[in-house]
Amino acid sequence: MNENERRKRWIAACRLSSLNVTRHTRICSAHFEGGLGPSKLNPVPTIFSFPTHLQPKTRRKRTDPEERRRGALSCIQNKTKTAPRRQAGKTDKNKENPEPLGLSSQLQETACSSDMDFIFSEECEIKTEQTPDPRSLADKCIQTDLTCEDIDCMEAAKAKLENKPELKREMFIDDVLKSNKSVCFYTGLPSYACLMMLFPFLKPFANAMKYWDNKKKGQRETYQEDEHVNKPGPKRQMPLFSEFLMVLIRLRLGLLQSHLADIFAISQSSVSKIFTTWINLLYHVFKEVLIIWPAKKSGLIDKLEPLDDVMADRGFNIRDMVTKKKATLNIPPFAKGKSLSTKACTKTRRIAAVRIHVEKRAIQRLKCFRILRGVIPITLAAVADQTVFVCAALCNLMKPLVSK
Repeated sequence: MNENERRKRWIAACRLSSLNVTRHTRICSAHFEGGLGPSKLNPVPTIFSFPTHLQPKTRRKRTDPEERRRGALSCIQNKTKTAPRRQAGKTDKNKENPEPLGLSSQLQETACSSDMDFIFSEECEIKTEQTPDPRSLADKCIQTDLTCEDIDCMEAAKAKLENKPELKREMFIDDVLKSNKSVCFYTGLPSYACLMMLFPFLKPFANAMKYWDNKKKGQRETYQEDEHVNKPGPKRQMPLFSEFLMVLIRLRLGLLQSHLADIFAISQSSVSKIFTTWINLLYHVFKEVLIIWPAKKSGLIDKLEPLDDVMADRGFNIRDMVTKKKATLNIPPFAKGKSLSTKACTKTRRIAAVRIHVEKRAIQRLKCFRILRGVIPITLAAVADQTVFVCAALCNLMKPLVSK
């Protein structure tokens, strides 16, 4: 035992919190067992005669109420049994030494009344113990501040943690959506806001789409015609937004089906079915919205502003319409005879240089979708044209190639 521990135990034994024990503090040897002062066996003083207010309070152990009640009843029964014998003995003695009448009966009634008072007091204590304050019961039953809603949330979180496939998929999606940079890397779209603008636009079409099936392709189902008819078959393995993200990720990164199946915790066949279905859906939607071909009825001419310059190939006879918008039209000059003139060649070179710059940057953007790099897998042969079309349409959602 070190000095610090001995000092603490001395203070506790003397019951003086204000006692400052140092190396020079001394206590009479009479306070130690054996009367020889501190030793290895008895390092702490234990023999004291404290005043009453410092004496340890001994609490009397309370017996069980039922036991006290049974003891009181047995005591009364014993008294009632022995009372006649004592009374008979007293009558014999009273013949010799007569006592005033009514004294023994008075004593007996006093004893019985005291016993009954004791029993009634015990019953009152039992009743008060059996009917505690409802607030104390509430405190004993409710050992937490959590509400039912908190408990339901905890149970839902537990179920979510136990569902490992869904948890794995949601954690990956959170990484994809954590910033604009990550959204651009995984999906090819310029920002998170662009993604959130595009999906709500596509959702009504996706709710009624029919998943790709070679055996039933081209057939319209009842749920596609009527919004109030529920779609038959098993429930979707993933939400629509997760499916849409998976399609964009495959277009942008060119991941294999087995890799996507592992990331999104679904089968490889499901990946193929979802991708083919969404590509066809996006193709039919984007060709009406994001791709505008330069025709007279396309409305492209109406969007021209004064001093705009339009580059077109030979055969686009739109000079009169462009001129009405106070814009200019640049097309390669036609050859008059076998060769072009010097002025025409110079103009052709200038137009070609600008066209190459625009086409190079546009094609470079298209190649950002890695699914178009290299050889397209044979599994995508049926939707190869739609895949290229959708990638080109997604490029139109990026920033303009030429800044104003």
